[in-house]
Amino acid sequence: MPSNKIKLCFICAILFLANRSSAGIYTIGNSLTVDALYNYQGEYQYSIQCNQNLQTIFENPAGTCPGDVNPRGRPWDIALNQNSYDFVTVQPFYFTTFQQDFNAISTWMRMQPNAKFIIHTGWPGLNVPSVYNAPFVPNSTFVHSAAYFNNLINDLEAAFPGRQVGSTNVIGILNSIQQDIAAGTSPYTGLEPFYRDPVHFDGLGQYIATNSFYHAMGRPIDERGFDYIPLQNRAYLNAKILQNVSSVPEPTSPYLQFVCGVAVPLEARQRLRRCYDSCWVCNPSDISDLNW
Repeated sequence: MPSNKIKLCFICAILFLANRSSAGIYTIGNSLTVDALYNYQGEYQYSIQCNQNLQTIFENPAGTCPGDVNPRGRPWDIALNQNSYDFVTVQPFYFTTFQQDFNAISTWMRMQPNAKFIIHTGWPGLNVPSVYNAPFVPNSTFVHSAAYFNNLINDLEAAFPGRQVGSTNVIGILNSIQQDIAAGTSPYTGLEPFYRDPVHFDGLGQYIATNSFYHAMGRPIDERGFDYIPLQNRAYLNAKILQNVSSVPEPTSPYLQFVCGVAVPLEARQRLRRCYDSCWVCNPSDISDLNW
């Protein structure tokens, strides 16, 4: 007969999966975040305000894109107060100061002390190299530069010791592709195929944006829904993602890959973590008497 500890572990896991009252991911941004969620496989909740920056979203938490009635949308002041998320992503945008971005993100980090925070860099237009390599200017306004994001991440990690802040680094991926284009080693001859208009991504861009989200959160690259991209081109883009995006360590214990011996997908493992924090964790050596 299964031991009481094993029963507790199994019941805990079943109850947790059955009561999925909140998503493991909350994301804050505008349409450049929507492009990154284009083919996202998994649950999430969001505060998306079209063409707005973090300061505007911070000052107007109930704002939405016109006509948006998606039930995933939740004002940040309610969502971050009522739920505990595994990951929170934030997307800075034009016309904020560096200090405004830092202050808004700091507030949200205090509201979600156990969440892993990820900066979604978004991207500029086709002039990626000149923007990407722009120097950081103290007291400056937002620019899609590596220096801006590096300073923002460094300051946040200094203000919150022990917390690692990740990045989707989509701008770094684009810059690396542009370097290959200039060297004649890319399957593309320009960045135009990545965009559907001067601001937003088309399918190619959405592929790298979505998978930079995945990889930043410790999830594997997912090619589902992108069969129209030639296999060799996907391999090239995958390499760029892996080279330019660092994964924030997944918040789990070694045994969270299994629920009493049964493999659990990554997102479910993230959601099960809190359950395991309050109950006994199954060791695979203790499951030999379970009949599944």
